[in-house]
Amino acid sequence: MSPRAPSKSKNTTTESRWTRLRRRLYRPTVLLVIGLLPMTVLLFAAVRRSLPRLESRPEYAVTAESVEVVDPPAWIPRSFVARTLDRAELPLPMSLLDESLVADLAGAFERSPWVADVEEVRKHADGRVVAKLVFREPVAVVRLDRVSYPVDAHGILLPAEDFDPQRAARLPTIVGIGTEPGSPGESWVDPVLAGAARLAEAIRRDWSRFGFDSIRLRFDESRGREATDLVYEIRTREGSLVVWGRAPGSNHPGELTVPQKLGKLTRYLEKFESFDKPNGPYEIDIRHWREITRQRIAVTPERTIR
Repeated sequence: MSPRAPSKSKNTTTESRWTRLRRRLYRPTVLLVIGLLPMTVLLFAAVRRSLPRLESRPEYAVTAESVEVVDPPAWIPRSFVARTLDRAELPLPMSLLDESLVADLAGAFERSPWVADVEEVRKHADGRVVAKLVFREPVAVVRLDRVSYPVDAHGILLPAEDFDPQRAARLPTIVGIGTEPGSPGESWVDPVLAGAARLAEAIRRDWSRFGFDSIRLRFDESRGREATDLVYEIRTREGSLVVWGRAPGSNHPGELTVPQKLGKLTRYLEKFESFDKPNGPYEIDIRHWREITRQRIAVTPERTIR
């Protein structure tokens, strides 16, 4: 049986559709629009090139002076923003209309040794950029080869060149560290330093009142010992030694808490006015639960103070 030929009516219908389409496309209005479309695109590009670039206008320029940090603490230098942007090598001035502005500024703050966390960076229509940051706080300086390095309570190194020397002089000093620091913003990987930094954080508000001079490891116990077993002592300005014990957070069984130890030191001062009177310097051990023991360094035998 031979295949059936397409019906004439179907071919006629297809031809009529194409005929109607051609008639619509070849109308003068449609042809005019099609002809003007490439010219419109070229004209728009030319006009756009001739218009002034808003990104480069001075009212949209973002500099270090237009970046505002919310409630910076007293230890943060006034030049913090300028130094942060300079270290990040951002192309200043930037534009408020730049879509990457917020991300670029947030990244610069995240890389700052002073910043622990970036909570928010927001730009405002008046040209300001406002940043909410969580800052690291210096709690001690590590004295190493006559150079002082500020650190926070976690042992993270802070930039010494940004640090106020007068403020550094009022902070606890850590001595006897046998390792070298890394770069600012990095943790000083040393269990002895980590414990000393936590101790400095715990007593820094009473540092001057107690007449303390420096924190150090009591013995060279760092070899073969857990970090929670390290015992610290604090030297006074007159040469007495307060045996503190383990660093805060060691959770060692039987270790007194920080408030308990501070209470012992306060009561001692109330009785003797100084850790060095009447015939110091002394070694004063506050690790016991009830009493404080002291002995004159290399002179008199130990005696108990209740």
